[in-house]
Amino acid sequence: MKLPATMRYIACREPGTPEVMHVAEGRVPVPRAGEVLIRVRHAGVNRPDCLQRAGAYAPPAEASPILGLEVAGEIAACGDGVARWRVGDGVCALTPGGGYAEYCTTAADCCLPLPDGLSSCEAASLPENHFTVWNNVVDRGRLAAGETVLVHGGSSGIGLCAIQVAKQLGATVLTTVGSDDKAAFCVGIGADQAFNYRRQDFVAEVKARTGDRGVDLVLDIVGGDYIEKNLRCLALEGRLLLIAFLHGGRVDCDWRPIMMKRLTVTGSTLRASPPARKAELARALEAHVWPLLARRTIRPVIHATFPLAEAAAAHALMESSTHIGKIMLEVAHCSARLRRRRRERPSRTWLRAFRRDTCGHQPRTPCANVASRLKALLQKTTRSRPAGAASAVHIARLARSPLPAKGPHARRLNTSRARPTGRTPHRSRTSTPRSPASTPAPRSRRRCRSAREVSSPA
Repeated sequence: MKLPATMRYIACREPGTPEVMHVAEGRVPVPRAGEVLIRVRHAGVNRPDCLQRAGAYAPPAEASPILGLEVAGEIAACGDGVARWRVGDGVCALTPGGGYAEYCTTAADCCLPLPDGLSSCEAASLPENHFTVWNNVVDRGRLAAGETVLVHGGSSGIGLCAIQVAKQLGATVLTTVGSDDKAAFCVGIGADQAFNYRRQDFVAEVKARTGDRGVDLVLDIVGGDYIEKNLRCLALEGRLLLIAFLHGGRVDCDWRPIMMKRLTVTGSTLRASPPARKAELARALEAHVWPLLARRTIRPVIHATFPLAEAAAAHALMESSTHIGKIMLEVAHCSARLRRRRRERPSRTWLRAFRRDTCGHQPRTPCANVASRLKALLQKTTRSRPAGAASAVHIARLARSPLPAKGPHARRLNTSRARPTGRTPHRSRTSTPRSPASTPAPRSRRRCRSAREVSSPA
C-alpha cells in the first residue's frame, strides 16, 4: 500500500473551548517496533478528549499529542516484530492518542479484528468503553452472577456498555440518568431499573430496591458529591470503582462507612496502564465479548456521527450531555471535491442527532430551537454554495418541517426532483386516458442510443 507523505488531522490552536479545534496537515506517522499504522475510517469521541482539548488532561510523554483514543480502519503498515496483522486487515484499536487523523499508530497488541456484522463506525465505538468496563467491572470489581451493580451515567457510552456487560454476567443492574427518556432507553437495553437523579434521590431508591441491603458494586464517572452517596449505597464488602470525576476530585466526605462495611475503594485510568495490561485486556475482550457482539447480544449505540472537520460540533454535543450512546467522527479519505462538499453542506447525521437531542428520540414535529438552528444552517449553506437550495431541501426534509412558501428554496422544492423515466405517470380513475402519441419520449441515454441503433439501416 502506497502511503501519502501528509495527512489531515485535528489540531488545537491553544487549550480552550471546542472552537479552538481546526483541520491541519502534517506528516504521516511511522510505526515503531511492535506498532501498526492504521488508515483511519472512524474515530470515537470521549470525555478525555474534551479534557485534553481544554488543557486539563495531558497525554503521556510517548503518546501523540493529537486527540483520539479509539479508531477503526485498515492496517496500512506494520513495524518490526508484528506477526499477527498484515497490510489491509480491518481492525479496531485502542490508541494512546492520534485518533483524530487520517493515519494513526498504536501497539499491535491493542488491535482487535472487526466483529462480524459490525460497520467500521460501530467497531470504532468499542475499544475505549469495553477496555474500561472489562478492566474495572470484571477484573478489578470482580462482579459475579447474582450481585447488584449501580452504574452512574447509564446513557453514556461507558454506561450503556457496562449495563450490557453486567447483564451478560448475570448481575442486577441499576443506573442513574438525567432524564426520563434516558431512563427508558437504559431499561430497554437491559437495566433493571433507572433513576432520574434530577427528580429522585438515588440513595433512597437503591435502598428501597435492595431492601436496605445496598449494592455490591458502584461504577462512578461523576465523583465529587457522589462519593459519599456511593459509600452509603454499598452493601457489606462492596466495591466502589472511580473512573472519572465530572463533579471534581476534591470532596468533604465521611469515610467511616469504609471501615464499618469493609468497603473497597479503587479506580484506574486506561491511558496510563502498562502495554502488557492493555494487551491482556484485548485478549480477554476478543475471547469473551467479541462473540457476543457478533451475535448482537451486546450492541453498540451510536448517537451521532460527524465529519472530521466538524469535530468542534462533536465536542460541543459531548459536553452538553444530551446524547445517548457514542459520538463518532468519520475520517473519510476522499477527493478535494468531496472534501469541499462536506465542508459546505451540513451533515445529515448531525441533523438527525440535533433533532433527537432537542425533541426526544423520534419527534413528530420540530421544536422552535430546531427551527432556528435550521434557519442558521440554511443561511450558511446558501452563502457557501451556489446550489444551496438543494441542501435546503435535504435539511427541511430531515427536520420534517415545510419550506418557506416563497424564495429559491420553495421554487426548488416545487420543481420535482424526480428525473423523467419514460414511464407513464400515475393517473386517477377520473383522468382522461393519455394517448400513446402524447406519452413523453424516454430520456435515458442508453435507451435513446438503442433506439437510434434499431432505426439506423443495416
